[in-house]
Amino acid sequence: MSKEQKFFKSAVTGIGIVSEVIYDKNLSFKNWKKHVGNTSVFTDEELELQFKMGRNKIIKFFHIFAFGEGKNINLKALYDLNIWPDNFYLPAYPINDKELVLNLILERWK
Repeated sequence: MSKEQKFFKSAVTGIGIVSEVIYDKNLSFKNWKKHVGNTSVFTDEELELQFKMGRNKIIKFFHIFAFGEGKNINLKALYDLNIWPDNFYLPAYPINDKELVLNLILERWK
C-alpha cells in the first residue's frame, strides 16, 4: 500500500487510553494469562496459541468513545492537523497535548 493510499484508508475510529503495557519475554503463559485476566474475547486455547506464536505483549486499553460511521478520521487529516508525526505507523501514539488534540478533533468532527 502506498503512502497516498494509507492517507485515506488508515483511520482513527475512536479515542481511548492505554493504561498499561506489559511485555516480558521471560513471562510464563500462566503468569501472562493472570495479567490478561477475564478481559479478552478469546478462549484459553486461543490465548495460548497466540502466546506461543510470540504475541505476548499485553496492552490494557480503555475505550472512551467512537466517532461513528462516516465520521472516522483518516491519516491524512491527522498529518494535516500536525497530530500524528509523518512516517510513524503504529496503532497507538503517545499524545503530549491531549486537550488540544481532542479539541481539534471534536471541532472538526462534531
